[in-house]
Amino acid sequence: MIANSRHNTAQSGVSLIEVLVALVLISIGLLGISASQLTSLKLTLSAYQRSQATVLANDIADRLRANISEAEKTSSKYLTAIPNGVNHGTDCVSYTGALSNSCTSEDMAEQDVFDWQQRIAQELNGVGIICRDNSPNDGSSAVSHSCDALAASPLVIKLWWDDDRDPDTAAQLFATSVEL
Repeated sequence: MIANSRHNTAQSGVSLIEVLVALVLISIGLLGISASQLTSLKLTLSAYQRSQATVLANDIADRLRANISEAEKTSSKYLTAIPNGVNHGTDCVSYTGALSNSCTSEDMAEQDVFDWQQRIAQELNGVGIICRDNSPNDGSSAVSHSCDALAASPLVIKLWWDDDRDPDTAAQLFATSVEL
């Protein structure tokens, strides 16, 4: 009779192996979810930085149009100012839209480049240049920008920044042409 009762009883509960298999499957699912969340955060930051580059390019394009007499020159200070511009202080800053008596259009161009570079460094941790170039989507940095500098070439704004903060990967480039 004892042997008979052993065969007739149904197994109840779960074994330890079933619990371990369930935990492994849940862990794999959670790791997949966290990996997709990290990828999402990285791509969101990349999209934000690209939109900031667009805003910064539009900012300097508006400054070029506001100082069009200087921007149209072949040797414009927008093109030839030292890479980070020149800070002329409050001499070239006016909230009424008029230049002060001591600020020339060349000074304003240098100040514009200085202000623009400060914003690029602060908001993108990058650099930018304004140049004349027939092939704007080339160049790996502001130092090796690949601008051809021909007078007939269109005016181009180029910005570079480190998208993934990895010094071993190439910098991101945003380039746009400007119509004055």
